[in-house]
Amino acid sequence: MICSIHQPNYIPYLWLFNKIKQSDVFVIYDIAQYTKWDYHNRNKVKWSNWEVLLTLPVFVNFWQEIKDVRFNNSILKKHFQTIEQNYKKAKFYNDYITKIKEIYDYKWDSISEFNTITIKKICELLWIKTKFIILSDLINSMESKNTDALIDICKLVWATEYISWAGWKNYIEESKFTQAWIILHYQDYHHPNYNQLWWDFIPYMSIIDLILNEWENSINLI
Repeated sequence: MICSIHQPNYIPYLWLFNKIKQSDVFVIYDIAQYTKWDYHNRNKVKWSNWEVLLTLPVFVNFWQEIKDVRFNNSILKKHFQTIEQNYKKAKFYNDYITKIKEIYDYKWDSISEFNTITIKKICELLWIKTKFIILSDLINSMESKNTDALIDICKLVWATEYISWAGWKNYIEESKFTQAWIILHYQDYHHPNYNQLWWDFIPYMSIIDLILNEWENSINLI
């Protein structure tokens, strides 16, 4: 069984869904420490010929785990309005803006829960059938670190193979995966170009940009 692991990020980039698609099981690492300036609470959409950063205001304490972080969900209405304004001329806007609105109708304040629901709903839109596991449903805390933590999570979900982002290659202790009889794969992802509004193509937008512009071809481009 192939496993991938990631923290719950806000309306993520394409490469995360590429990794999920290649996996049998995807583990939401919600007991990791929340880190500022990461993508737990922000991501980009295209605005005219540039990009705009959508940020969720969070209430977070030092060393707090992602699952315990709360956010001001009143901002969701504004974020959805920005998406409406930016993409109303996108090819598949009329077909899928209602599905995007369902994401932004979230009523509670858990950023981990909101991001997890968002990722799951987007996977449904993309016909990705990977099984999701929330790590905090299995354990209360993670004592191991770095490579050891990844291996322990793989063992928890009975995974025999693990997919890592290629950028972590210099930080992963490959020999430990060999010793644990877990096959290690690196995701060497190359961002595709696709039809996008507003002149020049800008990569690394939220998955929402791809869905509203390319819907039928989205899963192939991922």
